[in-house]
Amino acid sequence: MSQRGAARQLGVSERMMRYYCASRELADHTDAPYCVQFALESLASFNERQEAGRTS
Repeated sequence: MSQRGAARQLGVSERMMRYYCASRELADHTDAPYCVQFALESLASFNERQEAGRTS
């Protein structure tokens, strides 16, 4: 899933998603709030399970 797609699914702006995903060394980096991090991890897990179901 793209950053754009993840942002859309989570209801955050594309700009904020870019800030969250930026390298920590960059001035643009922003730590994601816990709720966003948790939601992103849950979304990634869901998508992995969906993909695994399609390939079996």
